[in-house]
Amino acid sequence: MYPTGPVVLIVAPSRRYGGSMRVWELAESLRITTAELLALIEPYDKYVTSHLATIPEMALRAIQSDPPAPTRKFSDYYWHAEPRPRPRPSPAPPAASRLGGNPFSGRRGRLRRRPGPRPVSFEPPYEEDDHGWGNDPTADLKYEPIWSTRDVARYYDVKPATVRQWVARGYLTPEGKEGPSHVFARNEVMDAWADISARRNESGKASSQSWPPSRPRGLHATDLDRLNKVTPESLVTITEAAVMLGLAPATIRSWIRRGHITPHPTSTPRRTLVSVADVHAAARRKRH
Repeated sequence: MYPTGPVVLIVAPSRRYGGSMRVWELAESLRITTAELLALIEPYDKYVTSHLATIPEMALRAIQSDPPAPTRKFSDYYWHAEPRPRPRPSPAPPAASRLGGNPFSGRRGRLRRRPGPRPVSFEPPYEEDDHGWGNDPTADLKYEPIWSTRDVARYYDVKPATVRQWVARGYLTPEGKEGPSHVFARNEVMDAWADISARRNESGKASSQSWPPSRPRGLHATDLDRLNKVTPESLVTITEAAVMLGLAPATIRSWIRRGHITPHPTSTPRRTLVSVADVHAAARRKRH
């Protein structure tokens, strides 16, 4: 049967919060583990199995009247343990020097090497005599029989891309390759520079080609007289063919390089002869 009268709830006041004390709170005040405290509460109430459970009043009074000694394992590990030292921050890597280097590598003064093979050069080494006078390796290139692309660029104070343009336009013919660079004969380079300089005016720009030319650069008056007597089967040089058509010699060289004109072999180096008929046929194909 159920009680019909009023029900009165009696709540035991807690020592800390004014209410029932939980298992973990008492274990903290007694400096023991919650497992040890649950073992002490089990004779009074076997249903208290969690550290969040409320301790029965009878068990609470009994344990507080005869508190257990703090367990050594728990007190040494938790309550009296010295604070662990904080790890020291790792020193920041030094800043990269002005000479270069990777700022994240922590090494100073190391120059970055550019990817790929090193440029090829035939410059003589720098040397000094007994009086402290040194040579000019760039100027001494005129005594070297073989030049690389970098040597040509440094000797004539141009960029390597300009030298490559000379090769593409037919001014220079490489003798071979040394690593990634073309190799040129010194005499061929100097003759090519003479032709290139003859086609430039004082401002450094290529001179305009007009027709009829009063005196084309690179041709003498006797050459102009000879051009008036040529036939379709005659052989002329690249400069002469350019004068006949009013074009730049580079245009004739590009036609030879692309296979529009077949040059005739000669025994003289750097002298290319082409047929007048072939030149006119290439010009007609290019225009139409």
